Amino acid sequence: MSRYTDDDMLRDWTSEAQKERQAQRAKLREEQEELLRRQKKTRRRRRGFLIKAMCVAAVMVAVLFAAFSTMDIFQLQEQKRQADEELQGLEHRKLGLEQELEIVESDEYVEQQARSELRMIYDGEVLYVVKDQETQENQGEMPEQVKP
Repeated sequence: MSRYTDDDMLRDWTSEAQKERQAQRAKLREEQEELLRRQKKTRRRRRGFLIKAMCVAAVMVAVLFAAFSTMDIFQLQEQKRQADEELQGLEHRKLGLEQELEIVESDEYVEQQARSELRMIYDGEVLYVVKDQETQENQGEMPEQVKP
C-alpha cells in the first residue's frame, strides 16, 4: 500500500502550485518594489534638479535686480551732479544780480540814470546835448543848448 492517498497527492500538488504562485507573487512584488525605488530615485533627481534650477533662477534675478539698481544709482548720481552744477551757477548769478540790485537802488545810480537817460537837471544847471561826431559832420550843426 502506498503511503500517499489521492488526497495527499492533491495536497502536495496544490501546495507546489501554491508555492509556485507565491514565488511568482514574490518575484512580481520585488519587481514592483524595484520599479517604485527607481521611480522614487527619478523623482528625487527631478526634484533636486528643479530645486537647483530654481536657485539658479533666483540668483540670476537677484543679480539682474542688483545690476539695474546699480545703474539707477549711477544715473541718479549723475543727475545730482548736474543739478548741483546748475545750482552753483544759479547761486553765482543770484549774487551778481543782488549786487547789481544794490547798485541800481543806490541814490547815485538813480541820479545818474535820471541825468543821462531822462535828461533831468537841477535848477540853475544847463544841459548840453552832444550829437554823435558823424551826425554833426553830416548835418554841420552845433551842440544844442537846453535851458530849464
